[in-house]
Amino acid sequence: MAVRSVRSESRRELWFWRVTTGAALSVCAFLPFQGTQARVEEREATTAAAYEARESHRSSSRSTSSGSARVRMLLASLERSSSTSNRCMVIDRLSRLPELDDLAVSQLARFTEEGQPLELRRCTGWALGNVLHPAAFAPLKALAEGDNTMLAETGLIALASHPDRASQKAAIELSAKRSRAMRVSVACTLADSGASEAVSLLAELLRDGNGYDRERLLMSLGRSGDPRAVGVLQGYLRQGNRQTQQSAIYALGEVGGAAATETLLSLLHDRPELAQMAVGALARTGSPEARDALLELAEKNADYGTGLQALQALSDLDGPGVQELMVRALDGTPGAQNVAIEYFVNHPQDDVFAKLESLARAGSPQTSSQSLQALARMGGDQALDVIESVATSGGNLAPMALQMLNQDSADPQRARRIALAQVEKGNASGLEILAQDDSPEARAALMALAQASESGVASRALWALAQRNDPEARKLTEALATSGDPQKRASAMWALAQSGDPAVVGTLRKSLSDSDDTVRREAVQALGQLPGAESEAALLRATRDRSPDVVGAAANALASLGTPGAIERLEEIARTPATASSGMLGLLSSAPARAQSLAEALIASQDVESRRAALMATTQLSSDVGSRILVRALADRDPDFVREAIETAAAGVRSEEVRASLRVLGESDLPAELKARAAELAEAGPGGYFLEPRRHHIY
Repeated sequence: MAVRSVRSESRRELWFWRVTTGAALSVCAFLPFQGTQARVEEREATTAAAYEARESHRSSSRSTSSGSARVRMLLASLERSSSTSNRCMVIDRLSRLPELDDLAVSQLARFTEEGQPLELRRCTGWALGNVLHPAAFAPLKALAEGDNTMLAETGLIALASHPDRASQKAAIELSAKRSRAMRVSVACTLADSGASEAVSLLAELLRDGNGYDRERLLMSLGRSGDPRAVGVLQGYLRQGNRQTQQSAIYALGEVGGAAATETLLSLLHDRPELAQMAVGALARTGSPEARDALLELAEKNADYGTGLQALQALSDLDGPGVQELMVRALDGTPGAQNVAIEYFVNHPQDDVFAKLESLARAGSPQTSSQSLQALARMGGDQALDVIESVATSGGNLAPMALQMLNQDSADPQRARRIALAQVEKGNASGLEILAQDDSPEARAALMALAQASESGVASRALWALAQRNDPEARKLTEALATSGDPQKRASAMWALAQSGDPAVVGTLRKSLSDSDDTVRREAVQALGQLPGAESEAALLRATRDRSPDVVGAAANALASLGTPGAIERLEEIARTPATASSGMLGLLSSAPARAQSLAEALIASQDVESRRAALMATTQLSSDVGSRILVRALADRDPDFVREAIETAAAGVRSEEVRASLRVLGESDLPAELKARAAELAEAGPGGYFLEPRRHHIY
């Protein structure tokens, strides 16, 4: 059960960060483009405080007094900040400190009260779910009892995630009055927390379910680790679709124990598809009986089907018979060889050296690659000699072999010598090694490769040269900007931008007249990395380009630079169907108020690209505006656009109006899959990507 507690804790943290990141994104979308100095200083101070707390928390020499000081420092930072996203970050840091006392938790609880921003109340609720302190119970219970559906869901799941019985009991009682979606989330959270009531709650929900959440409930039964779940799971082994059966089998492997193992062993003689599912589940139980059954299965035929899967499952195990089986598998089919080689990568054995050497030199690409990795793990002069022979062969695996040699601390120059020798022969396999080498010889070799006739090699060499502040390399790059090869010209644009030197703006500006669309787009993106009046003027000119891709790149670059005079032009771009999405993205980051009003206008457009730009903006607009746009999109007559609107509803906050539209679609004449998806989202609750409890989908 200790392992399951760690797993549950990691899921809880992952989910919390989804929520707080969502809060940060939604708030940042409305910040003025040119933020005030006060806001910048506040964000820097808050970030510094959080960073200092994290570093202090990592220190093994911390004392109780220093822990209290960290708490006081973060609480002070919390009071100074006025930004919801910054406050959520600080609250998360506080929730991870073990030194929180009654006073600190009470101060945190204030941010769950009425009058605080919705996102702040929600992220504080999740933080209190991580705080194993009795004072967290009351504010979480208040959230769970409230009228706001999202906050109630937060409070319920935070209570269910607490290990104490009072919190779990409250979550069960309060969720009984809520929607099915909330009851499912609470039951799944209780399973992760090891609550004794979890199995009966999950079984009841499975009996009363509509099929949309069946797999989620089955997987939660597995994560509960409760032997009583086996009887429930057995009932789903031969009913429902393939996904239902697979979920039940996987869950049995998670539960483990004698009863689950016996059930899985019986499936090895069932239909092939069920037998193959059972193999992996048996390996996860880790029982001696399961290992013996898998060995027997792999011994019969480790080259194909269930036997090969058994071999794969055994590669993660150790013990009597496994190593001998893997040695024999090295002489099997390519599939069996790959499994065995992977085993020896993690379990190096000197007595298989000769076979691995043979496969490294003459096996299939995948087999050779894995054999090289196994040899590198073994180490020693013999293994390095084999790797060097592959590195000097000039074949497809040469770059990989060179990187392995480059990690050899005994002779760090070995890879460099081979790379230089390869370049002299016109072979670029050592280019990545030379990119890390500051010697004059490496520089000369890279410059030679940059002028190579093969465009791909030249582009990679330019990338390596761009990492060096080298005047001669700069001159070569500027010369290649007028090359006859458009790929070299495009690579030169990027390389010039890496210099950060305003002197290259002139060369980039000239390239805006290039005949090749890709070169012009790369030049625009490069100018976007070089702030200044000259760059901004050139980018404004590029927004009139004949290529929509170039116009879109220019709009994004202007928005990133914060060009004051660009907003009017960005709105013009957003009103042009071919570039609507690019213009909208630029407005969202530079002038969110303008983007909001424009999105409401575009959703009524006859052009689908304009409507698509408005739809894209919904997750970054205020909830009421985003909801109105989404309702309009869900009523569109274009089935493909409605499909996009449904998936946007899955990624955004779903208001009651949006859910009502989804219910209508669930009863419409749309294709069956769209109707099912719409009905599922309407039932799933008001959440979105960051707000919906999705941690139970992480298997």
